[in-house]
Amino acid sequence: MEWGDLNSAVNDAINSRIEGICTSLASQRNTIEQIIQAIQIIEEKVRNNKPEKHKLTIDLNEDTSSKIIDNRPQTTKVQVPRKSFGTPERPSTTDSKLKKQNEEKLKKEEAKKAADEAKKIAEEAKKRKFEEAKKKKEEEEMKKKAAFAKKKEEEAKKKAEEAKEKKLKEEAKAKQIADKKALLDEEKKKIEESKKKSEELKKHAEESKKKPAESKSKAEEEKKKKIDIKLKPEIIRTHRNTIEKDSNIQENHEIFNTNGHNSPPSVNPFDPRRSVVIDHQEEAKITRRSCTIDESSKRRSSLYPIEIDAQIAQLQALHSMEDLTTEKKFELSVGAKSALSLLTTMDDDKFYLDRYPSPDVVWAFRVFFQLLNLAVPEDDNEAWNYCREFLIAARNKDSNKKSIDRVFIEKVNEFDFSEDNIDVIENMIIGNDSKLNPQYFTDFCPLTGLLMFAIREAALYGGAIKGKTPAWRQYRRLLHKKQKSEQIKE
Repeated sequence: MEWGDLNSAVNDAINSRIEGICTSLASQRNTIEQIIQAIQIIEEKVRNNKPEKHKLTIDLNEDTSSKIIDNRPQTTKVQVPRKSFGTPERPSTTDSKLKKQNEEKLKKEEAKKAADEAKKIAEEAKKRKFEEAKKKKEEEEMKKKAAFAKKKEEEAKKKAEEAKEKKLKEEAKAKQIADKKALLDEEKKKIEESKKKSEELKKHAEESKKKPAESKSKAEEEKKKKIDIKLKPEIIRTHRNTIEKDSNIQENHEIFNTNGHNSPPSVNPFDPRRSVVIDHQEEAKITRRSCTIDESSKRRSSLYPIEIDAQIAQLQALHSMEDLTTEKKFELSVGAKSALSLLTTMDDDKFYLDRYPSPDVVWAFRVFFQLLNLAVPEDDNEAWNYCREFLIAARNKDSNKKSIDRVFIEKVNEFDFSEDNIDVIENMIIGNDSKLNPQYFTDFCPLTGLLMFAIREAALYGGAIKGKTPAWRQYRRLLHKKQKSEQIKE
């Protein structure tokens, strides 16, 4: 309740009480006035009808008992006459009336005085209460003002602290952004340097690849020249003057010209089949050498420590260590679960139980079983026989007591996401990224298309392919690759 309402309520209560007292006093006053008027009327009547002195006398000697005793038996009792004391003097009625009037006046005055005193006391109480209420109201207003001033001061202080804190946060944020920017710049520089180095390595590999090709082409040209020289005798005739110095060579050439199929004893005969064999061997060596160079360069570029360190630093800059070290369990999405639930309504011929599917379908099931860390035969037909047995067992509701989608979901929950197993999955997926799209299988194998939703989500979660891989999984994969690259260096 507010102060104004309280004050008005107190005033109303006091006024109602005072009005009640005043009405009661007024009614008493009216009754007293009526009594006084009646007394005055009686007094006037008494004055007008005043009796004479000694008019009213009482005969005390009269024997009033004789009439009553007449019917009683008479006795011999002697009756003694009563002694007369004379007529008593009665007080005058006027004195008593005056006395009564005076008493009534006194009572009336006392009542009036009491009423005035009560009224005065009530007014004083009302005034005192009003002053107390006023004083209390002033005190409360002072308290309110003090509280408001204190609150305002606290708010100003709080605002100043918030502004200070906000400024510190902004400075810290700006510093953090600057640090992140500096880190990103450093990482970019490192990545650019690593790219330059990888390009240099590629150039070096290409040059090393070109050198054997050039040497091969030169060797082939020289061999062709030799063949041309040995197969065309007119070239020897035209150059006889130049080879006269060596008589043995000249004789051998003349014999070769005259007897085309007999070879000279001093010169090894030319066998074109032998040269071709040599060429193929050299070419195989060259291609093998180039392949090893390409593989080593690819391995170096894929596991290059600078790039791995840059990616690790980028993750550390964007995420806290708690986020990078907190592992979260793999769970299928609602879409993947609903896709697996469609297997329950699929026809029998869609499961390839009586025939062999395409190699792409077998590959998809190989990835599925590799996620379970289960070995599948290398031959596609044998591998599909293994998959067929699994599908027949999964569709058997009597033994499983559950539908096929529940069997697949339970198997998905058993996936092995260890780093070594993810390495195997990553090698299986290289060059087959397009097959991880469920739409790739939808046209010719709905079974694999529905299963591919779960396989793709597992590959993303494990970090085997690029996409929405969790930050902690990316961080763990990078650390694993860094460790492997260090082991390769050693």
